[in-house]
Amino acid sequence: MAQKEKKDKTNKRKKLSILRLVIVVILLAAFIGAGAAAGIVAAYIKDAPEISSEDILQLRQSSIVYEESTGEVVDRIHAEVDRTLVSLDDVPVYVQNAFIAIEDERFRQHFGIDIQRILGVIVQNLKARDIVAGASTITQQLVRNVVLTQEQKFKRKIQEQYLAIKLERVFTKDQILEAYLNTIYFGHSAYGIHAAAATYFGKNVSELSLAEGAMIAGVTNNPGIYSPYLHPDNAKKRQELVLKQMLKQGYISDEEYNNAVNQQLVYKKSEQEEDEVAISSYFIDKVKVDVREALMQKYHYSKDEANNLLFNGGLKIYSTIDVKMQETVEKVFKDGKNFPETKDDAKGVPQPQAAMVIIDYKTGKIKAMVGGRGQEGKLLLNRATQSYRQPGSAIKPITVYTAAIDNGYTAGTVVDDVPTAYIAGDGKLYIPKNWYTDSATKRPTYWGLSTVREAIQWSMNVIAVKVLDDIGMDTALDYAKRLGITSFVESGSRHDKNLASLALGGLTKGVSPIEMATAYGTLANGGVKVQPISYVRVEDANGHVILENKPINNRVVSEEVAYVLTDMMKSVVKAGTGTSANFNMTIAGKTGTTSDSVDAWFIGYTPYYVASVWIGHDEPKSMGFGGGSYPARLWRAVMEEVHKGLPVVDFPKPAGITTVAIDTESGKLPTDLSVAANTVRNEIFIKGTEPTDYDDVHVVADVDVTTNKLATPFCPPTLVESRIFIKRPVPYSAEQFLQSIGGADPKVHLIPRDAVNEVPTEYCPYHSPFGPPPEEQNGDTDDGETETTAGGIIDQLTGQDAINEGQTGQ
Repeated sequence: MAQKEKKDKTNKRKKLSILRLVIVVILLAAFIGAGAAAGIVAAYIKDAPEISSEDILQLRQSSIVYEESTGEVVDRIHAEVDRTLVSLDDVPVYVQNAFIAIEDERFRQHFGIDIQRILGVIVQNLKARDIVAGASTITQQLVRNVVLTQEQKFKRKIQEQYLAIKLERVFTKDQILEAYLNTIYFGHSAYGIHAAAATYFGKNVSELSLAEGAMIAGVTNNPGIYSPYLHPDNAKKRQELVLKQMLKQGYISDEEYNNAVNQQLVYKKSEQEEDEVAISSYFIDKVKVDVREALMQKYHYSKDEANNLLFNGGLKIYSTIDVKMQETVEKVFKDGKNFPETKDDAKGVPQPQAAMVIIDYKTGKIKAMVGGRGQEGKLLLNRATQSYRQPGSAIKPITVYTAAIDNGYTAGTVVDDVPTAYIAGDGKLYIPKNWYTDSATKRPTYWGLSTVREAIQWSMNVIAVKVLDDIGMDTALDYAKRLGITSFVESGSRHDKNLASLALGGLTKGVSPIEMATAYGTLANGGVKVQPISYVRVEDANGHVILENKPINNRVVSEEVAYVLTDMMKSVVKAGTGTSANFNMTIAGKTGTTSDSVDAWFIGYTPYYVASVWIGHDEPKSMGFGGGSYPARLWRAVMEEVHKGLPVVDFPKPAGITTVAIDTESGKLPTDLSVAANTVRNEIFIKGTEPTDYDDVHVVADVDVTTNKLATPFCPPTLVESRIFIKRPVPYSAEQFLQSIGGADPKVHLIPRDAVNEVPTEYCPYHSPFGPPPEEQNGDTDDGETETTAGGIIDQLTGQDAINEGQTGQ
């Protein structure tokens, strides 16, 4: 027995030794595993991103663009996330508690992570053999939203817990809860509780009821499942769960619970949220560019720094937009009948395109802007500010006539519209052509003696070139640049210092609609240029003004010079190339069309606003119509609506303007002959520039009615008639013109329209002491035709020219 007991004791000792060894091995393995795990955790913590006070206290929030005149929200500027921050004081306590009850019931007690919840979740997941619950606290979720990602990885979880503990040491629970409520995603592009209240109930967060707050708190777990817009039944069940947790945790009473559960919820997006979508981004894009450039200039920010503040800094930008005016422009641009035949190009963009900008020229405030059509929701090219196109004749008042009126010309100055040739800078012959043609030959023709007013009214090309040649290209460039055109190319193989470019608008780079509006607006504003602005001030997220945008004013010409230009351009709209723009308002403006109708313009202004319209293909090509009729009609469609209810007033007339009757073919004071010729009209002048000499262009001459040539003493008195003719101050001869260009065919109609009224230079050959010419005696006549000279190039028609309204160049 003793040996048996001894043997049993020995076996027990062996078993205990083996058990101890197994335990030691297990413990050793556990310690080794724990050490390795600790090393991994330490590495993850070391690799965790930094989290700063700015990450929490200065959360990214959208900048808001307001309509300055009304204070209404126009749009929100943001990068990926549209967010507006609210203070925790503005969030009802019961709404705060709804989030705590459903997301983190021990939020006020834990130190960033909830150990009790972690252990409970481990047991719950082990039982389910799946991940069915999470243990993230509100603090952990905030860390995840601000500096981490949403990926489900062990490394991210370790970093999240570490940073949450770190965060709790720096910030109060209220600061953490406020930041959490401002960062969490609620679905439907709503970031933060401010956006959630507006998205689901059309309210400010301070107005939410207990039932509404519980509904919003329930959405956060999974907006795709619990959004009341997508799954109302799921949303209701989730809301009731939130309310049950609030009741269980003592946040609400039984009565409050029952009332909230039974409250009928009405879902509605705020009107502001819906209205913001209606405004196109063309104007907002302009605001972004201007604010960014101002921040870079004033604070010496880099472009990235300025963009970060603009998109994430919660700026309040008070823009100059007039929302009603903007909506009017957009509505007109969507109506296809206001445009030529439209087809989509290879990129799916409708062509031709168009742009329009409206400015209050007295203040420089841009009121409306559209930079294209048919591109809603796409990457936009703002053609109102970024596209530079040839202006055609719309440039004439800017480069030619403003400088001319300020340097000795008047609205009544007469220039002869006749064929004229120049030697261009490259040594080639340049013969400017008009847009109107002779009805018989179909060639560009000429109208003869015309006033500067008529030259603008009918967009006469040759007179513009002749006036420009007289005042000089440097002078023209100087005035145009001071009026607001900055895009001239003045050097290089292709440049704008030539007659065709500056007089007729064939510019190398072109001009933008906003610059043309600026230049015309300077004339509308009595010669004072006001630099256009898209915003008046910018405040930071705390309401401090960081930018003030006061327009820069510069006097370019006197108010008298500007008034003369304005008055002449009123004739364009009343009875010239721009009549399509006319409606019941005082309007001055100018059309512009380039060769083959590649670009078409109308820039006009009233006593209230200036507006510039351009139509053309993005890739320049003919639109197949003549003149500026489409842009003028588009201008009218917008501006007639804009001016509804505004009094019809005239432009203010300066004291230095006087009105004098003149003869329109001499530009001088009228005589009885002027009256008889019906060429007298009233014209305005800057005092001191009105004519003092009398009409010497109209003369009386006796002609033989059978030959229409000067009568001789031998013509029978019964065949002699006194007639009024014109006598050109500078004689024009088609033969001499052809000789001056070497006899080549200039492809124009050489005889000006008023040549039929010129005093004859030949005497009647039929009545003389020697009788009629031999050929008449032999019965050989030429049926009244004149001899064709210079190789038969001179047209025989004597001026019965008709305006072909379909031609370009207007």
